[in-house]
Amino acid sequence: MTFGAFPIQLQVIEDFDTVLNHCVEMHPDDTSMIPYYAELWPSAEALGHHLVQTYSTLSGKRVIELGCGLGLPSILCGKLGADVTATDFHPHNETYFMQNAADNDLTTIDYRQMDWSSPRINTRFDIVMGSDLLYESQQIESLTRCIHAILKPGGTVILADPGRDHIQAAVDGLAMAGFSSHVAIIDEIFIVTLRAPD
Repeated sequence: MTFGAFPIQLQVIEDFDTVLNHCVEMHPDDTSMIPYYAELWPSAEALGHHLVQTYSTLSGKRVIELGCGLGLPSILCGKLGADVTATDFHPHNETYFMQNAADNDLTTIDYRQMDWSSPRINTRFDIVMGSDLLYESQQIESLTRCIHAILKPGGTVILADPGRDHIQAAVDGLAMAGFSSHVAIIDEIFIVTLRAPD
């Protein structure tokens, strides 16, 4: 697949249902173990297209992706010259992400397993991004707290979502904290860009 001038190779799980069934058998009461990372979701693709359409370069910028999964947006930011940190909660995600980064000749991307409720990252980022992050209402508060903790003053948040109810609640919460917002639509996916106050 190609995003702007960048051909991207991604290794994905061939049979997502088999992986999902295995997860349900091994962790029947733990929804956090569902391997969402194992599939390339339309929101990640839309975010990827948005990034290459919006930025000609990200050189000198520090970027973090929340819930990176297979890592398409992080990889594209690396191609654009950003200093990238990719994060995901799932303990099995790192191997897939690092393989995809290596397959695209990116060996300097930092990867961390991270829980939004306690990010434990001392760095402040110019851009915080993520796609398909809000499946459940209880995630809204932890996501917005995490954004406040890791985003530089005047920094940018970019969220891609198919239009779930929770994305609007998150945007409203950030707007109440002084963030300005802009919405674009790419392939029926909402791309919400928010800028933090200086």
